[in-house]
Amino acid sequence: SSNYYWVNNWEFNHAKLGNHQGFLKSNDIINLSIKKLYGINGISIPNGQVEYLRSHDIQFNVGNDTFQEVVCHNERLGGNDEWCIELIKQYTWTLV
Repeated sequence: SSNYYWVNNWEFNHAKLGNHQGFLKSNDIINLSIKKLYGINGISIPNGQVEYLRSHDIQFNVGNDTFQEVVCHNERLGGNDEWCIELIKQYTWTLV
C-alpha cells in the first residue's frame, strides 16, 4: 500500500505573525503539515516525521481542468510552502 500518511492528521500554522485567535479567515497565510507515519518500505516511523505541503511550478491538465503539482517535504520552509486561505460562503437553498 502507498498510504504513508493519515489523511485526518493535517495541521496548519499561520505563516505570518498576527492576532489570529485560533481560527482561519480569508487571506490568512498558512503552512500545512502532516505527520508521516510509514516509510516507503512500509515500516513504521517512530513518533512520525513532520512534512509540509509545497507547491511546484509544474502544471498539468486533466480534460479542461488545470492542476498544480504539490508534494510533501521535510526541508526548510519557503515561499512555495505558504498557502492563502480563500473562504467561500456556501448557501443552502430551500423550497418554500
